[in-house]
Amino acid sequence: MLEESLPDMLGPLQTLRESAGRNSPHANLATALRGIFKFHRRVLPATGGLFAEPELLVAYRESLARQGKGPHLSMAVLADYITAEQRLGRIDSGADAKLAAYLLMSSSFFRAFMELFSGRPIQPSWDQFAKHLVTTVAPHTATLGLKKETNVSRTVLDTL
Repeated sequence: MLEESLPDMLGPLQTLRESAGRNSPHANLATALRGIFKFHRRVLPATGGLFAEPELLVAYRESLARQGKGPHLSMAVLADYITAEQRLGRIDSGADAKLAAYLLMSSSFFRAFMELFSGRPIQPSWDQFAKHLVTTVAPHTATLGLKKETNVSRTVLDTL
């Protein structure tokens, strides 16, 4: 199931890799994040079995390492894209690209977990959540220093 679900994530990440300097950086990240979220929603149930069987988890880790695969590669694509957009002046250079990538990926994973655990969608919608998430962790240079009230965090926390 994990391998079958990879195109959900890898296609948008490949597009992101080729998108620096084109379109809106936030729209590009949100599109990639939608694919990542779709992947997380699909594979999260299967990963439970991996963690329940330590030997299976070790074998899977070793298999990924032999093939040069793993979640670190997706994180690198996100971080590299953010860095490229920073060099172009389209994302604030003060943002930590690796931390932003980590926050984007982990937010997607946890959101998928919470929706699967609770058995219902969380509000705000994924697209609205992703839009606010992206602008928070990778702010556009022009928005630096501006404070804008948002109820996204409160809304998400209120639904948990």
